[in-house]
Amino acid sequence: MKRLLVGLFALSGCDAAVTSTFVDGTASGVSFGEVSAVGASDKNLLGTSRQTVWLGDPMLICSAQKGSATAIGSATHLESPDGGSLPLLIVNTTGNAWLDTGNGSERIIGSSDTRVLTSDANGKLTGRFTATFGTEKFTGDFMSTPCPRAFAGCASAPDLMVVGVLLFLGRFRRRVKADSAR
Repeated sequence: MKRLLVGLFALSGCDAAVTSTFVDGTASGVSFGEVSAVGASDKNLLGTSRQTVWLGDPMLICSAQKGSATAIGSATHLESPDGGSLPLLIVNTTGNAWLDTGNGSERIIGSSDTRVLTSDANGKLTGRFTATFGTEKFTGDFMSTPCPRAFAGCASAPDLMVVGVLLFLGRFRRRVKADSAR
């Protein structure tokens, strides 16, 4: 009934309040029952703010022991409490989604429409998402506990951006100098 009301509010253009964390849908044979969410805010390679939310087993937590990230491909995720054999859904506000199927290191890449409705001073994120993997998708709401130690992927690289700007200015300066010599 609650999900029906959320759907009706979404169709009417009025967002209902997020009151729980849930994931509806199936992709690659993976579905989720009871879930918890952990979230982090950071900046991507271009310095744009993004929020990332990990959704998985209710035992998924961010603590001194479990707050570290494990690299798989170009993105990273929190370790699931059992060492990786439970599914994990990862969405972010820059349009990316990943599904760790729980089958070893298998990870499916998709897209997401993730809207953070509230973000408090402690880093708790609340919002809604749709994650699409081919023709299959997940939808849901999240109320995440903050995980400031989580690494959500390619972080900003201000030194790299400074080098790029300096190279551009050097090239521009040479062009102006060449034009004035004519």
